[in-house]
Amino acid sequence: MVLVYHAYLGAAQTGALVVAPGSFADHVFGSLRIGLEMFFMISGYLITETLIRKASVPGFLIDRLLRVYPAYIGVLIPLCVFGIWRHVEMFAETPAWSWPLHILANLLFLPGVFQLPIVLNVSWSLSFEMAFYLAAAWAFVLYHRGRPAAAAAFALAVGFLLFSRSATAMFFFAGIGICLWREQLISPWMRRVPPALSFVALVVVWQTLVLDYSRAQAHLNAWYAALLVLSFFLGLILFDAVVAGRGLLIAALRWRPIQFTATVSYSFYLWHAVLMWPLKRSLVPKLLPVLGPELTFVVFTLASLLLSWAVAWVSYELLESRLRQYLARRWSPRKPADAPVVVS
Repeated sequence: MVLVYHAYLGAAQTGALVVAPGSFADHVFGSLRIGLEMFFMISGYLITETLIRKASVPGFLIDRLLRVYPAYIGVLIPLCVFGIWRHVEMFAETPAWSWPLHILANLLFLPGVFQLPIVLNVSWSLSFEMAFYLAAAWAFVLYHRGRPAAAAAFALAVGFLLFSRSATAMFFFAGIGICLWREQLISPWMRRVPPALSFVALVVVWQTLVLDYSRAQAHLNAWYAALLVLSFFLGLILFDAVVAGRGLLIAALRWRPIQFTATVSYSFYLWHAVLMWPLKRSLVPKLLPVLGPELTFVVFTLASLLLSWAVAWVSYELLESRLRQYLARRWSPRKPADAPVVVS
């Protein structure tokens, strides 16, 4: 979904696809951004589940760093080299003396949560991800030191701060809620809502909220707040169905291309926008006079998908799998099966 949305933005920027703002097609393509909110729900669930399973803050943090960094550095290094060589993106907008500091900030995933120059545009969401890793780890420490109220207050404070940067951050808490309090949050009538209906409703409500966001930034009105609450509960209902394996969405997820994409999804997410950039500059101008805007958009999207799949598979095999396993053998703490919870 995110790739098609970015393909739509790229085609619109080059003039290959002209869609009137506010039109039905514009709303349909814009709604595909919901893929990122789904990612945040999955991430909130997995962060919580991994922390509980590891029962060790050092083990959890090492596991998360090994999950995130190998593939990320595999994208960041060539982007920095290319950016310095060609003076594009961040390197064209900042003085040369500041580049080492900005590269370090990007290595630490600061752009996103903080308003700093960013090398890889899609990594803003990883900045939020990293903030939640650290917040979840500290909340876990507080809880296991007998301070559950302080743990909850800290988690809510961090959530509020991240929410103030992007409303999408609330979907982390939807995933956390399903992991910890699924039966308490989801009543029987919620489970009677067809997952396809909850998905469509979430897409429509969230798209309405995004369109209203610029106006709501000036004043958090009741309409905007109601949409936020409704989006959160629709996310809970939808993600509960995903965890339970119910609905057409789960059937679609069993399709082999979707399963392959899920396997390489992290590398796919990192690379797809990077690979679309040269295609947008070289392929689209050549195809547009021959194929017209609609077919050009289709070919551009398919070419981006196939190239992203190929590069993501290489990144997954070499960095996410082999390099990560090698580093895990060297760095992961070894703990006996009956060892107590480690919080420091």
